[in-house]
Amino acid sequence: DFNDDNYRWIELNPESELNDLPGTNLELVDDTLTVRGFGFDFQYYGQPFDSLYVCSNGWASFLPCLRQDGNSNCNEISYFFNNSITHPLGPYGMLAPFFDDLDDNEGEEPFNVYFWTNNQDSVIVEWHGVANGQTDENCDVSCDKETFQLILDGNNTSLSGDGEIIF
Repeated sequence: DFNDDNYRWIELNPESELNDLPGTNLELVDDTLTVRGFGFDFQYYGQPFDSLYVCSNGWASFLPCLRQDGNSNCNEISYFFNNSITHPLGPYGMLAPFFDDLDDNEGEEPFNVYFWTNNQDSVIVEWHGVANGQTDENCDVSCDKETFQLILDGNNTSLSGDGEIIF
């Protein structure tokens, strides 16, 4: 059930009149991936993680690749293939609030993805006004833009001790 009690939006865009927290622009471009530490351990399926890989294509992950073991290199995946989330081309530990081909570098639209952490128990990633890849080159006429957030709340944990993940 959805109601006002379980809706949270914490604006990170410094240009917004509603700015709540000073988010840092990750300076991502089309089909890129960056990693950010957050200064605490966030428990995800019983495992502690202290950093998050953020992709320009609307997803984040605690792990950067498909498989990492002693016999193979980690192949980071930042590109987009629009496969279903359980498809093996996504990284393990994937969080997909809006997994799509966002921006396609054909147009000149700004690409703003903001990151914030309090270094104690919370992380927020906000993709703000990002053009959808199918329309970026047409933004002078019509352009679909997406704004969405991923919130990791390590203070509000489940019975297993896993942190809360909010899209």
